[in-house]
Amino acid sequence: MKKDVYMAILAGFVIGTIVALTILNLPKIVKKQVPATKDELALTASPNPTPLPKTIVTLDIEEPVNYSLASSKTIKISGKTGTNNFLITENEEGIDLIQATESGSFSSSFSLREGNNNIYITSLNDKDEEMTKSINVFWTGEKL
Repeated sequence: MKKDVYMAILAGFVIGTIVALTILNLPKIVKKQVPATKDELALTASPNPTPLPKTIVTLDIEEPVNYSLASSKTIKISGKTGTNNFLITENEEGIDLIQATESGSFSSSFSLREGNNNIYITSLNDKDEEMTKSINVFWTGEKL
């Protein structure tokens, strides 16, 4: 009786091993190498797209200088950016929209509130790429 049990276990182990190896190697066995036709090669060979160069938005603020003290409630904001870029200048007092010239220069008057003014200047090109810079200008109505 013990001999029959051992033989059944051995037969199960051998059959299980054969089935497992067959399942693992079945994709290699079934896959046949068929030479590709010209039409198939034409469909699979596609040209690599040439990536477009990414433009970088530049923004140089010439005035006012960061952390400067303004002498009047209205200041001039000027600088350089990309050709015909739109610029958004904003602080707690308001928002102003201007467009740069053909040479990329811009200039605008901007109202300040009393105390420290965080001014955010954003340059936006025609590809919706943007760059934002922040400057701080302090203004007080009192004589110093």
